[in-house]
Amino acid sequence: MIAPAGKRAFALLFREFFSQLFTTESSLTDHQLRQAMIGVFVFVITPGFFLPLQLGAPMEFASLANPALLEALTRLLAAIFLAYSMVAIGVIAAFEWDALAFDRRDAMVLGSLPIPGRTVVAAKASALGAVLFIAAAGINGLTAVTFSFVATSHASVIATARLFVSHVVATTAASAFVFCSLVTIRSAVGLFGRGRVVIGSLLQFALISALFCFLIFAPTAVRMEFPRRGAAVHTVGVHMQSIPAWSPTNWFAALYNLLRGTASAGEMRQAGVALAATLGSALAAIAAIVAGYRQQLRLALGPPASTGVVAAARIPRALARVLAGGSRPARAIADFILTTLARSRAQQAPIAINAAIGVVMIVLDVYRTRGGADAVVHLSAAWSPLPLMAAFWMAVGVRASFFVPSELRAAWTFRVNAVDAPGARHAAIRAAMFAMIVPVAAAAALVLCARLGWGDMLRQATVVALAVMVLIELLAWSVAFVPFTRLYEPGHARLKTRWPLYLIGAYAFSDRFVAFERVCWAPPWRFAALLIGLAASVIALDVAARRRAEPHLSDAFQEGLPSVEPLSGLGLASVTPHLGAGG
Repeated sequence: MIAPAGKRAFALLFREFFSQLFTTESSLTDHQLRQAMIGVFVFVITPGFFLPLQLGAPMEFASLANPALLEALTRLLAAIFLAYSMVAIGVIAAFEWDALAFDRRDAMVLGSLPIPGRTVVAAKASALGAVLFIAAAGINGLTAVTFSFVATSHASVIATARLFVSHVVATTAASAFVFCSLVTIRSAVGLFGRGRVVIGSLLQFALISALFCFLIFAPTAVRMEFPRRGAAVHTVGVHMQSIPAWSPTNWFAALYNLLRGTASAGEMRQAGVALAATLGSALAAIAAIVAGYRQQLRLALGPPASTGVVAAARIPRALARVLAGGSRPARAIADFILTTLARSRAQQAPIAINAAIGVVMIVLDVYRTRGGADAVVHLSAAWSPLPLMAAFWMAVGVRASFFVPSELRAAWTFRVNAVDAPGARHAAIRAAMFAMIVPVAAAAALVLCARLGWGDMLRQATVVALAVMVLIELLAWSVAFVPFTRLYEPGHARLKTRWPLYLIGAYAFSDRFVAFERVCWAPPWRFAALLIGLAASVIALDVAARRRAEPHLSDAFQEGLPSVEPLSGLGLASVTPHLGAGG
């Protein structure tokens, strides 16, 4: 039995841990954060409602024309919804990555309180379980309702109810398996003290890419072919995409069929594996949470953590300092930008999301070739648009991260030390983006041209590098402040309001530019003119950005900063408060 004081402590900790999953230091207000989280949930949940309706035509055709095909379609679509449930819950867990386990600050605050450790761990596990229940109910409940009615439109009410229950149980078990596995990974990473930020961003990038690819390609999993008018053979073909044997989706698909009463002898064992995996992942998550809490209590009494990820970014930082030139303020700002990007997931999230969009567009571009030899040629062509597509979305993501206000206090340091000059700021921004994106794009171009000669490889890498530098100059022009140090401006750096411009820009920067490059590739004088034009554009944009006139202080900070006026005859400066209109 838990004492009343223990119950009150548990309830209080549960509320705090649950609210911690929906708070972030880069969010200015709770209302703004709730809007963002609601948008994520709606984006993830909505496809699960419409996808069964979109795939309802093959189900209706099978139930009327060929009832024997209905069971195969039901199995396939159940596996698709299981994969959707696993990927969607993984995306939500990736966005909550930092709050999935205890950190050093939790241990420093809770370790000094007279609260038993089991109460703290129980409250944390309960908060995570509540988030899992809410997310799984939203994702799987909608798909269960629509899919059960679509798949059993000509069956009894009992069959519909049984399919509904089977869908909810199997998909929730799959969601719990993925969520608990990510909690275990997050706690295990925290035990070693390194890699938490990088692994979280990589998982976020991978899961978002998988979700986008799933939403695009899931409707093509079932394809129907009807005979043409006048054809000799009047047969209707139904093509279904098979699930790989190694996929864990097969475990939960077997559990799905077992609950429906249609499991084969081999699926009985796989259903047992699904139950064991779910229970094992839950126990492993609880054990990892306990071990993580104890480890954080020990770390709270020890020295601060090592630089870790920041030290791993020393090569881009060194390159950015060189590219920033001889200006010390520019080198300092560039180092600040890359250091913040390396250690803060608030800035890495926009990069991961936009990079995932780039991956989806690359997959779509490759999918147009229908695989086979055409895809190999497309990937290894000297004028492949894939490096430019990846660089475009990565650059857009980096620019979007600049608008995340996670280092507002640093604004005063830059302004008080008078290093926030427009020229130095632009040089730092372009240097940081050059150091991050240009080497990656050039290396991707070299890899894709590996089948060609060294001359073509170097030519393509040079063109890609110069084109990406032009893109970075254009994006750096739009950032008129030190990144991460200004409050949000409505309508800025939001993909949901400017996605048509981004899509047009991605198409122009990749496919259209590659088509122009193809025209200039063979004649030497055309290729030389292309390189000279790109280099001249980089120089012209940089010079124009450095010389453009703009106020040194934005209006938002001008109202709150003191004004400095010299005292006549003393050679000193007097600091007087700059009052607003109401002063």
